[in-house]
Amino acid sequence: MNNPPNLSDELPEDWETMAEQAEMVESGPDDQMVCPQCFDPIQPLAHLCGKCGGPVSARAMVDPFASIWGEGYAYRQVTKVGSRPSKLLLIGMWVGFVPGILYFFGYILFFGKEILDEVSGVDGDYPGFSNGIGSSLFAMMIMAAMMCLHITILRRVTINYFRAKEPAQDVVTGQMFE
Repeated sequence: MNNPPNLSDELPEDWETMAEQAEMVESGPDDQMVCPQCFDPIQPLAHLCGKCGGPVSARAMVDPFASIWGEGYAYRQVTKVGSRPSKLLLIGMWVGFVPGILYFFGYILFFGKEILDEVSGVDGDYPGFSNGIGSSLFAMMIMAAMMCLHITILRRVTINYFRAKEPAQDVVTGQMFE
């Protein structure tokens, strides 16, 4: 097993003066906050980043409208090509999305049976329920679209997990990072 290189071999020779200079820098009134995800400058009272849409304040996850954007940011990060989600996130996505897919599939079968009963003239299992072929067909299309959306997100996260490169390992500490 190879020994990790010595930390002093990696540092520049004038690292002590660079560290002292960094400590002397103080934040002033002209300093601007930056997004922690994309490092783009953000406005002082902003709750979401204007560039990447990531949440930059606690209110972004509490405010109903901003939380939609914050959750959307999370889905965009998970489904971004080349990013490797964690194993726990992958399992959580499967646990959360598979029941939804089965739910939508069950409703597609239910509305399909209602359409067949309406066409054949049979008074189905739920007499008086049917609102006609048009409404059942519309509901069936909505359920199919939602099922396709769930499958697409789950597929993309799973592909990203298996195709992305393994996370890198820090040579000094041995910790994994991306």
